[in-house]
Amino acid sequence: MTHHHTLYHTLCGLCLLAALAACNDKEMCDLPHPHPGQAVVTYDWNGAQPQDVQLSLYPRDADAQPSPAYADVTPSDGIRLDMLAPGQYHASAHTAGMQNLDIAQGAATARTDGDGYLASVDNLRAGQTTLTVESDQDTQASIGLSPCTRLLRVTLRCNQGDPTRVQSLTGILTGIRARRVFDANLAADRTPAPAGSIRLDFAPTADGTAFSAEHRVLGLETGAAARLTLTLRTDDGRTDTQTYDLRQALNGLDTPADTPFEANAGIDLTVTSALAPLFGIDGWGQTDGSTGGADMEL
Repeated sequence: MTHHHTLYHTLCGLCLLAALAACNDKEMCDLPHPHPGQAVVTYDWNGAQPQDVQLSLYPRDADAQPSPAYADVTPSDGIRLDMLAPGQYHASAHTAGMQNLDIAQGAATARTDGDGYLASVDNLRAGQTTLTVESDQDTQASIGLSPCTRLLRVTLRCNQGDPTRVQSLTGILTGIRARRVFDANLAADRTPAPAGSIRLDFAPTADGTAFSAEHRVLGLETGAAARLTLTLRTDDGRTDTQTYDLRQALNGLDTPADTPFEANAGIDLTVTSALAPLFGIDGWGQTDGSTGGADMEL
């Protein structure tokens, strides 16, 4: 009886070993559930200051808006993602913690202040790539993060008159882009948002020879009127408002770049009579290099 019992266990063991050996041959063992794979995603900052990144990884399936397989803030140098189902993925990334920006579905929208003007936004960078995850394999992917915004700097050089008599100098600039698509693969709504306006508060430069204002924007809206309305108030309470067409002077502002876009002109503060304008602007132009950069609109 003991002999038959031992023979039975021996035969079972041999069958089990044969089955395991067969499963080592991929042609003989068709696994219904492939083993997961891994992906190592890194970021290329192209010389910019690294910071945390918001990464989303979407399965490339038939769904128009699939839920992301991964959506969280990652370190500036990248992250390793384990236990990913084999298949193709779309990876979308942008800098995290952006002030005055609402980011969703591959697009960034500038927030407005209490007066309805577009707020100055943070320096948003974004990028995307496609990667294929294979069973039991490490996939390497790098995402280049390119600028999506531009710092606008407007400088008015004092050519004539007394700049110390200027109590305040403000401007309202129209035609500013309110929304920028940085990943068209995720953009459900590609309808352009209405152009917005920004407020520019000019301050005297350190040497007192000019007035300057800065505002970071998503760009200049294509086809929109770019008009700057300047309001100057003197120390004796007089006010003068004038409007200028800046479309030509701002040509290239819609090109995102790390370098500022600098527009400039001369301001004449000479007042010849009580009825004369308090100021005049001439020679609108831009500093060399302001048109450089890489367009992110897709």
